Amino acid sequence: MSSTSAAPTSDLKNVVIVGLGLSGAPTANSLASSLPPSHRLVCISATESAYYPPAALRGGTSPAVELKKHSVVVDKAFSEFGLGSEIEFEYAVLAMGSEYPAPCRPINGQSSIPEVSNALRALQADIARSSSLLVVGGGPVGIEFSGEVSYLYPEKKVTLVHSRASFLDDDGFKKSLGESLLGQLQKMGVEVVFNAKLDTGELGTGKIEEQEFDLGGGRKVQCDFLFKAYGNSPATSLLSPHPDLLNDAKRVRVRPSLQLDSDDFSHIFAVGDITDIAESKQWAHAEKHGPVVASNIVSLINDPSTTNLKRYSAAAPLIAVS
Repeated sequence: MSSTSAAPTSDLKNVVIVGLGLSGAPTANSLASSLPPSHRLVCISATESAYYPPAALRGGTSPAVELKKHSVVVDKAFSEFGLGSEIEFEYAVLAMGSEYPAPCRPINGQSSIPEVSNALRALQADIARSSSLLVVGGGPVGIEFSGEVSYLYPEKKVTLVHSRASFLDDDGFKKSLGESLLGQLQKMGVEVVFNAKLDTGELGTGKIEEQEFDLGGGRKVQCDFLFKAYGNSPATSLLSPHPDLLNDAKRVRVRPSLQLDSDDFSHIFAVGDITDIAESKQWAHAEKHGPVVASNIVSLINDPSTTNLKRYSAAAPLIAVS
């Protein structure tokens, strides 16, 4: 929990941001420099530090428990900011992000810096003492992790299993990009298996007893480390009492202004992975949501009846390859 203010807390109106990940933090930065003195920015985060998922492959859930029309209920009071466990707001921004298997999110729910660091070091140690790694899921995360391990440990066997016939074939990228990535991985010694679906049962990412997995079609693979590079979903459980605010994929319906697509909740905005914006859910796109939201909130504070709000346009797909 953090708060910025310049006037007595009892006189301030709150603008609340739920989630301080890759979309919430840029939104907070944009708002912090533009809110009028009559308003205070209140940021709610489950962790005490930023967690950067792309770097986690190499190297937020929210504590909010209930969202009401003009307040959010959190798990404890923050008397140092003059706030109880129910925080009223004039405007709010939802930036809860996505739920991913570890290590793309803190492992086993750790929230403190030492806990997260220790968990990542333990994962690194498990990888170092494994001889055969199985990566399930050939999206950007699976491709990145396979490349990282093969670069650092060229002697280890790495098998990447993908359910589709090629890489990135449904994300709007050119076919040649997927072919290039395949060639680079194979050059590094990664064995890539397409058109294979694998049931890993209750196993999660990490060191396992060496065992054999059936890939179908007579193909089998043995491994002693499993990495799940699939299973991400929008972290929108906070909105489960309001199913009309979500689409069939459980993403938040938003207007071009990034307001929730509801007259009753138009004072609430959403950014990042949780939105139903038709673009790939990537940090490079999500960080551009914040300035739009910040500008629109300030405009509404200055003139609540204004309809002259900034509009966000969906971005084209992109990927960085190094």
